[in-house]
Amino acid sequence: MALLVIVAGVAQLALGPGRSGVTVDEPTQVERTKSWLDGGDYVPNGYERLAGTVGSKYVYGPAFASLAHTANVLTGQEPRGSVSFGNGAAVNRHLASSLLALLTALVAGQAIGLATSSRIVGLWTTAALLAIPIWTGMGFFNPKDTPVAAGYTFLSAALILGARPGRPGWKPDPGDLLVLLLAGAGVYFAVGTRLAMWLPLACSLVVFAALSLQRRGSGGAPMRWPAVVAGVLLGSLCLLVLYPAAFSNPWEFATNTLGDSSDYSWSGLTLTAGQLLTAHPPWWYLPAWAFASIPLLIGAAGLSGLGGLAVKAWETIRRRAWHETPIGVREVAALLVLVQLLLLPLGSMVTGSTMYSGLRQHLYLVPAVAMLAGLGVSYLLGLAGSRRVGPAGSWLLAAALSAALLVPMVEQARLFPFNYVYVNPVAGIGGVNDRWEGDYWFAGLKEASDEVPDGATAWCGKTYANRRFDPAELEPCSNVERPYAIQRQADLPQAAGRRWVILQRRAGGEVPAQCVPAGAVTRTLRGEKLDLAWVVRC
Repeated sequence: MALLVIVAGVAQLALGPGRSGVTVDEPTQVERTKSWLDGGDYVPNGYERLAGTVGSKYVYGPAFASLAHTANVLTGQEPRGSVSFGNGAAVNRHLASSLLALLTALVAGQAIGLATSSRIVGLWTTAALLAIPIWTGMGFFNPKDTPVAAGYTFLSAALILGARPGRPGWKPDPGDLLVLLLAGAGVYFAVGTRLAMWLPLACSLVVFAALSLQRRGSGGAPMRWPAVVAGVLLGSLCLLVLYPAAFSNPWEFATNTLGDSSDYSWSGLTLTAGQLLTAHPPWWYLPAWAFASIPLLIGAAGLSGLGGLAVKAWETIRRRAWHETPIGVREVAALLVLVQLLLLPLGSMVTGSTMYSGLRQHLYLVPAVAMLAGLGVSYLLGLAGSRRVGPAGSWLLAAALSAALLVPMVEQARLFPFNYVYVNPVAGIGGVNDRWEGDYWFAGLKEASDEVPDGATAWCGKTYANRRFDPAELEPCSNVERPYAIQRQADLPQAAGRRWVILQRRAGGEVPAQCVPAGAVTRTLRGEKLDLAWVVRC
């Protein structure tokens, strides 16, 4: 079953980039890339003197942009040192994000498989991450959050693999090379995309160092810390070469990244569990979205992983053997995954950080959930193997683990390519359409454009539940940033006062009273129709 789900996930990651439209963040990221390639900061031209997040060179970095630009140069979609807003270039950027999403799933599975000494658990972990709809859906296009989540997971995987005993002395082996490459890639993509990520990654390294000292003090085999250090230095050196304007002064980098990253002002609202929440939401916002976005059985497996760690910790405490028993690779993996899962979310909740449009800024916790679930599966399989459960229990466990992968994969396939609008059945009690934010990214514009007749001018706008619709705010969809929305502008007669309008549905909005429905972008989730965008005549 795991292999079948992996194949389905790979197929979606291959097809989704071409089906998704150019989303709301992408044009600005391309403008940043253009400025950087022209020798400036990774800031859109004309924004350099603006205060706060938008104009700061210490918020975003060109790590993902360098990958996407390389792909476009190699395929002839962009000249070297220049950018293109063409459809081929946009799809290549999507494919670069999709590749990182797939590599993250493979790396997560490899790390948990080796930590548990089980290929089956490793395969299940890879399949579990691909089965989580928000991960696959964001992988189709997201230029900021997918690379960060990938990088964070690469580093966590490097540290997990670094906990496995190597050759004695200073004799590197292939395992050391893998640790080095993963650590370097983790620093490169996480810190090189969102610069403030240096702090949570540094915390993971501190935890690894503490666990390494515990292993050494209790007489266990040393961890592969030289490979970890070499990888971190390699990734840091690559970032210094890539973006010296931000990375050349360590003190300015460390202080400005944290301050400027927290200075973003967003005036919109996010529909969350039936409530419209501002960008500084109550404490339960992030737990609510994390719960809603994770399929129930995968979440239950994650709780089993947490339970297995708690049992092991209690046994160690009861025997008072903390200083005598070297910590195992599985326990190292669980602790490092928990750091990735909890550290930054708890910090954001305590400090009241800006959060909006669901789980997007905290996408990195999704791979952590899948990895923790993999550890839980290992714990449950161990219980089944010890005959603490009978044959019926073993069959029930196998069925549950299969359903945990198959059910969300089927559900997200029905949402394709809008997989990220998924919420689980419990979160969906009372309905999804009017209780949870939908296509914030406006990826549906591409599909909606097909419903506008050739020759007609398409206008774009938004409809909100809490805001009066103003036709004066509509703008032509046709622009170089979204080539699929460029209509052939023929002088065809149109009804007076009636324009073809593509409306993005935000915060539970409805079709305005002064508009006539002419089409819609919809999907079905467990029998409920989800309205993502409308084509109307206004």
